[in-house]
Amino acid sequence: AQYEWFTGNIGTTISAEYLPQTVQPRPYTSPWLERDERDRVQVLNGRATTTLVERQTTRQIWQLDVTEAATLVLPTLYWPGWRAEVDGEAVAIRPSPGSGLISLDAAVGVQTLTLRLTRTPVRLSSELLSLAALLLTIWLLKPTKISKPDRSTVTTIALYCFAFALFILAVHFWPQFNRSNADLTWDFAQMGYLHHDADGVLFSDGARLEQYMWARDVVAPGEEIAITLDVTDAQGEMATLALTTPATHRFANAPVLASETRPLTAHTTFSLTIPINAPSGLIVPRLTLANSEPLMPSGQTRGELFLRPLRVTAATGAVAGIPQPLAVRLVDQSYVDGAWQWQLAWYTERPLTHNYNVSLRLLDEAGQVWAQFDTQPGYGFRPSSSWPTGQWIDDWLALPLPDGLPARATLMVQLYEIGGDVVLNRRLGSWADGAFQPQQPNFALPQEMTPQTAVFRTDDTPLMQLHGYRWQQTETAVTLTLYWEALTVIA
Repeated sequence: AQYEWFTGNIGTTISAEYLPQTVQPRPYTSPWLERDERDRVQVLNGRATTTLVERQTTRQIWQLDVTEAATLVLPTLYWPGWRAEVDGEAVAIRPSPGSGLISLDAAVGVQTLTLRLTRTPVRLSSELLSLAALLLTIWLLKPTKISKPDRSTVTTIALYCFAFALFILAVHFWPQFNRSNADLTWDFAQMGYLHHDADGVLFSDGARLEQYMWARDVVAPGEEIAITLDVTDAQGEMATLALTTPATHRFANAPVLASETRPLTAHTTFSLTIPINAPSGLIVPRLTLANSEPLMPSGQTRGELFLRPLRVTAATGAVAGIPQPLAVRLVDQSYVDGAWQWQLAWYTERPLTHNYNVSLRLLDEAGQVWAQFDTQPGYGFRPSSSWPTGQWIDDWLALPLPDGLPARATLMVQLYEIGGDVVLNRRLGSWADGAFQPQQPNFALPQEMTPQTAVFRTDDTPLMQLHGYRWQQTETAVTLTLYWEALTVIA
C-alpha cells in the first residue's frame, strides 16, 4: 500500500482506470495509511458502533450495534456483484456518492452484517472462457501417441519432483532476518518501492549514505525530531533534509512542512520542528545534496532520495462556536518561489461522503481570474470524505502566480463537487499595494454611513440585508463601500 501512496500508481496502472465510475475523484490515500484505521466505518447519520468479525477476499462479516437508525459507509469499494445480508436477510447496498464505498441503511438493534462478492454474468462468462482455454491448451499439448515410459524417463521425473519439493521446503524454512529500518529508501524515478540499501546509497561526489536514525516514527505537531545521517567519504557538501508529502513530485510548488540545510559530515544531525498546524498523516524526509546526485547500484542517476515515512498525529480536541456546518479559515500565508502558499483549516460538523475538490483563485477588482489552481484538499492526501467532525483539519496548498499581478486583488477559495455544485465559497483576504490583508469579520457598523435598507431573498427566505453605504470621490476615482449583514448561513 505504501508504494501506491508514494508513487500514485496502483500496480501497473497510473490512470486509475480500474476504479468504478462512482469514484470521483480518484483517491490517493486512505484512513488506513493516514491514521492506521483500516476498519473505519463512517456513520453518516444516526448512532451505531461496528466491529469487524471476519475478512476474506470475497466475504466480510461485521457486528453492528445500532442504537438509532443509521446510514453506514463501509471501507470497501462498491463493485457489481457485492451482496449484503443482515441476520440472513438480504438488504440493499449502494455506492456512496463521490467516494464509491459501500453504503447501506441499518435499523436499530444488534445484528450481523455479511458481505459477499458474487459472480456477475460478465465475470462468470470470463471465468468459463478462461477454463475452456485451459482445457483446450491441455488437449493440444497431449501426446499424439501414448507409449509406456522407460525407466530413465520415470527416474528423471522423480528427480525433478524431488528437487521441486526440496525447493519448497527450503523457501518455507529459510531463516527470516529482522533487518533494521535504518537503510530503507525509495525514489519516484527508478526505485519506487521502499527497499533496503544494504551497501548504502552512493552519491555522484563519492559520499555514501550508510544509514539514518531517528527516535520515533510518530510525531505530534509542535514536536522536534532529530534525524542523524551516517555518511562515509563525506565531502562537506551542503545537504538539505525536508519533510514533505508525495505531492512534491506532482506539484513543484507543494509546500514543505520543515527543512534544514547544513554541511554533510560523517555524522550529521538535522533538527526539524513539526509546525503546530502541520497536516496530519504520512510524510517523507527528502535528502538532497547541493551539487551531487544519488546513484543506483548500476551507477545510473536515481531520482530524488526519500527516506522511510513518518506519521504526524492530528491535533486533538473539539472546537465550538462555528456557526456554519462547513467552514474554512486562513491560518497563515507566504510567498515562496513564485507561488502563494496558503495554510488553511477546514471544518465540518457532520461526516462527508464526497471527496470534494478545492479551487484557489486570485481575482482582480473587475472579477477577472488572474490565477487559479484546482486540486483535492492536501493534493489528494487530505480527502474530505475522511475528515473528522467537530475539529479543524489543517491543509497546506500553494497557488502558482503569473508575472505582472494586479495592484489590487482578492483571494478566494471554493470547495466543490466535481461536475456538481459549489458547497463552500469564501473570501480569504485581499492584496493591495504589495501587502496582504486577511479577511476579518466586521460586526460593527460605522457611524459615518448613509442608511439604506434592502433585503435580498430566495424562496421567501431572507439571505442578506444592506444597512447602508459610504461614498468617497477623488479627482481620479470614486469609492463606494456597501455594508451588508448575512441573515442566514450562505455557502
